[in-house]
Amino acid sequence: MGKNSEHITHSVIIVQDKMASIMRKLFQLSIFILVLGCATLPPLIQDVESIQQVKANFNRVWVPVNNFFSERNIPVKSVSMEAGSLETEAIKIPYESFAYKSDYCDCGTLGGIYVYREILGTFHVSIKGINKSTTAVTITADYRAALWEGNTFKGWVRCQSKGFVEKTFFQMLSSVFKEEPAETDQPDDNETTGGNDGPSATETPL
Repeated sequence: MGKNSEHITHSVIIVQDKMASIMRKLFQLSIFILVLGCATLPPLIQDVESIQQVKANFNRVWVPVNNFFSERNIPVKSVSMEAGSLETEAIKIPYESFAYKSDYCDCGTLGGIYVYREILGTFHVSIKGINKSTTAVTITADYRAALWEGNTFKGWVRCQSKGFVEKTFFQMLSSVFKEEPAETDQPDDNETTGGNDGPSATETPL
């Protein structure tokens, strides 16, 4: 009887050990599936041209720059000719639902239960006069996607620009100034070159 009791007890221990081992493996498998399901592919880094030199003086560049955003109904948040800068408000960026594909930016590929609810974009333009006939113009696009888990907002994910707005912007400037006659590089006390002493912000053409 004693031997049978020991055998039964030993068998129970073996079964318990096997069940514990199976449970551990199931737990590890569930964690692996969860991690795999939530895995994301980061956005690809794009080679985007963001600066060009324009054959026009500093003051004349402002008009087409302002027109570029107003014609596309992109509201301007702040502008300063004295600082040579313009920044837009955030706008909603169109994208293909669930695939999150957009001509404007790459926000990566989501997995699991996470989704993007919207993608926003803001644009910053820096204008700096090199001389009376040449101006350096820089445009920077900042994109971010709202990450949600169910009904819980998890935060913003930075996206990579594909250069769509930048390319369109520089094509516009090239079109405006490509047939303009070259200007003589003569000093002018009233000429604004950006980042230096110049007209106050109240003189900014809006």
